[in-house]
Amino acid sequence: MRAVILAVLVASASSISTPLQAQEESFELPTFTDAERWTRAATLLTAVLVADIVDMKNAGRSAEDAGRAAARTFGPPNGWMGADTPWRLFRGMYRNWMSYPEYTCDILEASDTTVRARCSRPYLAFFGDDRTAYGVSVEEYEASGVAFAAAIADYHGMDWHQEVSGEHVLITIRKR
Repeated sequence: MRAVILAVLVASASSISTPLQAQEESFELPTFTDAERWTRAATLLTAVLVADIVDMKNAGRSAEDAGRAAARTFGPPNGWMGADTPWRLFRGMYRNWMSYPEYTCDILEASDTTVRARCSRPYLAFFGDDRTAYGVSVEEYEASGVAFAAAIADYHGMDWHQEVSGEHVLITIRKR
């Protein structure tokens, strides 16, 4: 009996130590296109912003509070000091949003006192079919972004208005 058990253990050990053909792995890292890298970066950016909103909600605060807190950290007087006209403010926000490879914006109107634009919402895919990720709705995510932009606009004497229109947002920035 001992001989049979020993034979089974030896046979089992040898089959475990010998990898099957299907289990072999290559120890080479994958390569990615620039578009794949930017898509990953944009996904991670969205995830970090969602995590910030989750933290705020867990502390009993709102998504808008998360946006305003970000504006206090990154906005005037620490940054965004050159965003003192509607066009400069929009151009700065547009530059940030361009991390999403699928992001597009059409300028509907631009003057010294007003900018109106129609922009895509490429981050929607992150939120899936139910429009929620990690307990944060796409509405909350966008509200945080609006609060951030509106706080910077307000510092410079402007109003930032944003409304959803299907797969796009309509943005209006006006100098007061």
